[in-house]
Amino acid sequence: ADDGTCGGAPAWRGRGITCVCFKRKGGHERVCINLTPLQASLLLFNHFYDQRLRSLRNRTKVYFGITRPDHEEALRALWHAAYPEKELHGLVSDQWKDMGWQGKDPSTDFRGAGFISLENLLFFAKTFTVT
Repeated sequence: ADDGTCGGAPAWRGRGITCVCFKRKGGHERVCINLTPLQASLLLFNHFYDQRLRSLRNRTKVYFGITRPDHEEALRALWHAAYPEKELHGLVSDQWKDMGWQGKDPSTDFRGAGFISLENLLFFAKTFTVT
């Protein structure tokens, strides 16, 4: 409803927003809308979802770089998660073929999918361990 009960600013009750105000495109008048609890929840959920999606899109733009210390550390962590009792002899080693990589340098397989693909593999290796 266009009743202006917010006074031009979002109204908060407890932890939820109950009213939002905005200007109509091309006009100077301020429109205020009272929200039901469901509408307020959906508004906050959409805002949270948009932020998470933006963050994920930014993470997909990070290319894998073997010379980056954090990427090197993640690669070593992947090896350790898969083979906790086996020492890795180097980031370029025939040992990687045992894990299923195409060659002895796993970094070449991350070129297309970027660092996020290594992060996902590491997550699964740490979360779904074989005991």
